[in-house]
Amino acid sequence: MIIDHTVGLEKQAYIGQKEELLSERLLGFRYLVLKSYKIIYWINEPKNRIDIAHVFDIRQDPFKIRETEQASKNGAGRKSLLPTMLQQIGR
Repeated sequence: MIIDHTVGLEKQAYIGQKEELLSERLLGFRYLVLKSYKIIYWINEPKNRIDIAHVFDIRQDPFKIRETEQASKNGAGRKSLLPTMLQQIGR
C-alpha cells in the first residue's frame, strides 16, 4: 500500500508538499500522506531518482520528524530505511 502510493512520484516528483519541519536541510524534503503515515522523500537529481528518507507515523509528536534529518546525515536512504519502516508497520 505505501509503496503503491509512491509510484506516481516517478512522473511527478514535485507533487508532494515541502516538509516545513525539515526546511533547514539542503536536500529539500517533501512528503505524501497515506492514511496515518507521512512518506518523506527528496529528489536525488544527480542520480535521477527519488529517495525515501522516512515513513513517519503522524500520530507521533511532529517534532520527531526531525529524526529524518539524522538519517540523511548518516547516508541512509531508500534501500536501508524503507524495508525497516515497512516491517515496523506490518507490511
